[in-house]
Amino acid sequence: MTVATIDRIAAEQQQRREQAFKQYHDMVVAMARDEDTDASAMIDIMEAASKSHDDLRDDIEVVKDRIAHVDLLSHRPDAQRQRNEIKQTLRKMAQDFERIQNQHNEASQRLYEQSQDLDNIITTANAAEIRLRRTVIDQSLIAKRGRIEAEREPLFKELRKLSSSLAPMNFDGSMYALTQRRSALVASEAALAETLHSGNQSSIVAAQREVERDRAAVAEMQERIDRMGERKRDLEQAFRELEDAMTDLSNLELIP
Repeated sequence: MTVATIDRIAAEQQQRREQAFKQYHDMVVAMARDEDTDASAMIDIMEAASKSHDDLRDDIEVVKDRIAHVDLLSHRPDAQRQRNEIKQTLRKMAQDFERIQNQHNEASQRLYEQSQDLDNIITTANAAEIRLRRTVIDQSLIAKRGRIEAEREPLFKELRKLSSSLAPMNFDGSMYALTQRRSALVASEAALAETLHSGNQSSIVAAQREVERDRAAVAEMQERIDRMGERKRDLEQAFRELEDAMTDLSNLELIP
C-alpha cells in the first residue's frame, strides 16, 4: 500500500467523521425542536459519530438552550434600529432645544436691557415729579392742597372706624353685637314657645316681655347699623370726591 493510498484513506475517514458529526448535529437540532426522527437512523448516526445516549441527552439540552438564545438574538437588529432612531430623534430634539434656548436667552436679554432702560426713565421721572411738587409756587394750589388734606384725614379716620364696626368678624363691632342679639331673640322666642305649652300664665307673660325686649333691641341695633351704613356710604362718596380733587390738583402741580 502506497503512501498516497494511505492519505486517501485518511482523507476519506476524516470526511466520513465530519459527515457523521454533521448528521448527528442535524439530528440533535431536530430533536431539540421536537421534530420526528427515525429511531433506526438515529442509532446509525450516533454510532457513526461515536455518541452515547447520555451524550445525546446533554447535547439536546445544550441545543435547546442555544435555540432560545438564537431567538433572543433575533430581536437585536430591530431593537438596534429602533434605538438608533430614538437616539437620532433625541439628538435633533437637543439641537432644537438648544436653538430655542439660545433664542429665549437672546430675547430675554434684550427685554431685560429694555426693562433696565425703562426703570431708569421711570426713576428719573419720579424724581422729577417729587421736585415739581416741592417747588410749586402757585399759592392757590398750595392752599387747595392744604384744605383737601385737612378734610381728608378726619374722613379717612371715621370711615376706617365705621368699616371696622360693620365688619361681621369684629367682635367689638356693631354687626357682631347685632348677630349676638339676634341669637338671643331666637333663644327667647324658643323659650316662649315652650312656656306657652306649660300654661303657666306668669311664666308666659315674663317670656313674652323678654321676647319684646329682644325684638326692640334688635330693631334698635338694626336701625343704628342702617344709619352707620348710610353714613359710611356718604363718607365713601365724599372721600372719592376728595381723591378726585386731589388728582386734579396733582396734575396742576406738574405744570411749570
